[in-house]
Amino acid sequence: MDLQSPQPSVASILRVVAKENGEQHLSLKQGHRMSIADDQPKTIEGNYLLWSSCGDLKQIEKENENRKKMWKNSKAGSSRGPTLLPLPSTARQLSQLRQAGLWAMSQWERKQLVKFWVEEAEKEIQTNHTQLMERMQTRSTAVDDARDAIRRAILRNAQVIGVTTYGAAKHQTLIATLQPKIVICEEAGEVLESHILTALSKFTQHLILIGDHLQLRPKISTYELSSESRQGQQYNLDRSLFERLITTAKVPSSLLTTQRRMRPEICNMVRHTLYPKLVDGENVLKYPNVSGMATNVFFMSHSHPEDRRDQYLALSASNTFEAKMVKELVQHLLKNGYQQSNIAVLTPYINQLTKLRDTLHGTAQLAIDERDQEQLDEIKDKNITVTFVNNQSTGNRLTLRTIDNYQGEEADIIIVSLVRSNTRDDEHGWSPTIGFLRSPNRTSVLLSRARHGMYLIGNAALMNQPQNGIWPKVTTELGKNGCIGEGFLLRCRNHPHIEIPPASNPEAFKTYMPNGSCTMPCSMLMPCGHKCPRICHFDDQEHKNFKCQEPCARFHQLCGHPCTKQCIEDCGDCHLPIGNLILPCGHKLESASCPQKRNPYIIQCKERAIKRLPHCEHEIEMDCCKSARVVTNVNQNHSGPSRTACIGLFFQTRGLAGQRTVPASNGVRRPSIVDISVMRRAI
Repeated sequence: MDLQSPQPSVASILRVVAKENGEQHLSLKQGHRMSIADDQPKTIEGNYLLWSSCGDLKQIEKENENRKKMWKNSKAGSSRGPTLLPLPSTARQLSQLRQAGLWAMSQWERKQLVKFWVEEAEKEIQTNHTQLMERMQTRSTAVDDARDAIRRAILRNAQVIGVTTYGAAKHQTLIATLQPKIVICEEAGEVLESHILTALSKFTQHLILIGDHLQLRPKISTYELSSESRQGQQYNLDRSLFERLITTAKVPSSLLTTQRRMRPEICNMVRHTLYPKLVDGENVLKYPNVSGMATNVFFMSHSHPEDRRDQYLALSASNTFEAKMVKELVQHLLKNGYQQSNIAVLTPYINQLTKLRDTLHGTAQLAIDERDQEQLDEIKDKNITVTFVNNQSTGNRLTLRTIDNYQGEEADIIIVSLVRSNTRDDEHGWSPTIGFLRSPNRTSVLLSRARHGMYLIGNAALMNQPQNGIWPKVTTELGKNGCIGEGFLLRCRNHPHIEIPPASNPEAFKTYMPNGSCTMPCSMLMPCGHKCPRICHFDDQEHKNFKCQEPCARFHQLCGHPCTKQCIEDCGDCHLPIGNLILPCGHKLESASCPQKRNPYIIQCKERAIKRLPHCEHEIEMDCCKSARVVTNVNQNHSGPSRTACIGLFFQTRGLAGQRTVPASNGVRRPSIVDISVMRRAI
């Protein structure tokens, strides 16, 4: 057989060759009278494995070794030496092995032939794979065309088509066939120029871009190619088409100058730095002050250093002190009546986001953006311990987000953890830095998210360095209004005149305002008339849920006596003791109560009294409250001169005169009619 024939497949060659040469191998062993046990299975695969691993050659070598030993041990050994089996040792080229027997090949020849077969098999597989890929691509294109035809039929009747920039690039052919004349892009300052271009076609007549080039730029995966990097400034890959047209091409544009989100104190930070023409809408002038805080805007400055960098997160910073301050501030605001959904906590670093999640866990239900969650999942893959909660974005949940993923959103109260707090380190060559917080675009987003109040935590001295973008202007603006200091300025809503020390550490909130308010006594009159014994509190201002433990000051309406219970309890009946009481029967009741005095006829007198039976001259001693008409003693003796014993009869009144009770067969007494006169004569 031609081992190098290009016509049949390599697999078919191997099957035929292994079968034929397996028979040759068997006859070869029988010809040499080999008695070696062959454990290989009699299959094509077994023959091939035996041949390729040179198992038969090893068997020959072993057989020869045995023959040598037997010859040496024989007493009458042949002078010619032992008879050994031939062991192939040739080194023929591949072209010389066309018609050669496989089992007669040497180990080197077999390796060369196996190598050739493997290469041929790989070529065959690659050819088949290429053909399958071409077939799959053809069918996939046909399926996409069919789907596009369906979409096209639906979209032709639509006046407005909404699509993401990624979707526009993916369905570029479909959109081009619809021939849209007007293209509108929202948040254009955050979209790469290439993404805008994919949405345009030769039919586009008008392109409208809406956005803010002073806020976040488009995101790119390589920091070195961004304009924030010194190296990337020559590329400006993250510069949007919107920004280029506004700053360079000077195309016609319109500027919206009225903002209706931020209260004026918050707006001043961006108005005096980036947006000098910005004016406030009327609605922002009516915002309420933040409850529990002395100012609506404040920058708490501290010098607590950043945490030591993790080896896996060398580019991400964190600050444990700031995380603890954020937790206490959130709890303080919640105690002052704010819902979790009114508050958003922002930070520039994913590592600080992780620490905030750990710290706030159990304090509030958190809502995390999907983009932040993906980064947290990457941290989890690197075996860093992180406490995770369910990702929910609806309902009453506190928003926790990185600044880069909060553009376009807002909240009543924004708390910002700036994280960076470092000093110069000459030993390692480090200089104080705030990293990418220098970016005016990122700072613009950070400072423009709050409606009613905004509170920043960071190192103001570090942020005030001249190389740190617009931050020196921001800190100057805050300082002019007294909105920067070493501790948050707190204010009690119930006692606004009380001066509370600044909260410069997490413990200060619990010390100065444990209930979200000051430590002064509440002293407000509750609905019951008593003063509230609690310290100042914001919750339950009307004291409807408080259980007053003071003595009740009400009077019973029937008797006029004061109530002796606690205020929270129902007064009920008066049980005030009034001393001894003379009952209508003439007996005296000791330690009587008020209800007994009001209605003495319901009292059952337990004093013993002598009463005459109604149907005879007998007398009986019984409780005063009981009637003599019901006789309980049947062995009563006569009183008087007759001294005749009663025979054990008793009479019942109420229409039963003349009846007597006699024993029944089962021992239960039952009444029977008798003649009273006959009974008396018998006696």
